[in-house]
Amino acid sequence: MSAQPPEALVALFLRSMRNQFYQGYEKLFYQEKNLLMQAICWPARYLDERAVKISAERYKALLTDVIRTIKAKGQLGSVRSPGRYLLHCVQEHMKHQGETYYDAGKATRNAIDDFMMGLKTPKRGAAIPSVDSTVPALAETHRILSAAKGGRRKAAAAAIQDDLFNDAKPLQPSRKPRA
Repeated sequence: MSAQPPEALVALFLRSMRNQFYQGYEKLFYQEKNLLMQAICWPARYLDERAVKISAERYKALLTDVIRTIKAKGQLGSVRSPGRYLLHCVQEHMKHQGETYYDAGKATRNAIDDFMMGLKTPKRGAAIPSVDSTVPALAETHRILSAAKGGRRKAAAAAIQDDLFNDAKPLQPSRKPRA
């Protein structure tokens, strides 16, 4: 099985989440698409911060496990925002299970490093572990998505406007008024 590119992985999970959590709520799906993409990319951010990579297949299994658990045990009836709920569940999953993924990725990284440095040769018949560019690409996607905050910014605009007008000096007439 060939590894999927990161874009295909994101598209696959967006389609899956849309079919499982947003049936009949198309508008809400598009409103929360940014949150869903952040949820898909969150594990990559976690692993990239720790300089660990995992294969696309392992990444796909990780997200599938989280979604399966949400479907089985989640409190979906009381959820107003499935996107926020999914992001929260992924973050909690990585908080509790992240070290397991880290240890597995670290072992793979160390095996590749040892092989490349010529320190160890793989045992006969043992496959050399492969790591693709899924984690760094998805981590960068998460950085971009989390930096691009959506929605209106009335409060921020009002604060800037207040500063602009409060710091302004009163206008001075350009000529003397007539008597």
